[in-house]
Amino acid sequence: MKKKMLLILLATVLLLAGCMTSEKNNEEAYNFLIANIDDNDAIKTFLHKEIAGGYEIDDTIMAGDTVLMLAARFTTNIEVLKTIASYYPSIHQLNRNNDMSALDYLSRREGTKEMIDFLIEESVKQELTKKVNETKTNVVKSIFKKF
Repeated sequence: MKKKMLLILLATVLLLAGCMTSEKNNEEAYNFLIANIDDNDAIKTFLHKEIAGGYEIDDTIMAGDTVLMLAARFTTNIEVLKTIASYYPSIHQLNRNNDMSALDYLSRREGTKEMIDFLIEESVKQELTKKVNETKTNVVKSIFKKF
């Protein structure tokens, strides 16, 4: 019984230590992104480095926001959105803390019509690509079923 309790306590401590470490990294990433949110080259370098290290484009950085959401909240440079969109983020992903997507953030700001239009176009492209890939997969499966 004591061994089980000790193992549970040890596992809990290790999990909490891991959470604290990732939160620190998220805070560093958040601070970097906010400081460089209008610098397209810095964002491109950040994404390239992070994705090479296993970061997923739809991972949350801080307070439930993804990189795309942070850009939608703070950038004034559409090129930053284009760079982020080149990694195919989920444009309609919601921040579970406030139920807002990148498009919601942009719609609450003034002077963002061009950025909103761009993200809507990217969303349509993503959905069309998804449907085309599903159709190709189904066609190939049906061809191989015949043999």
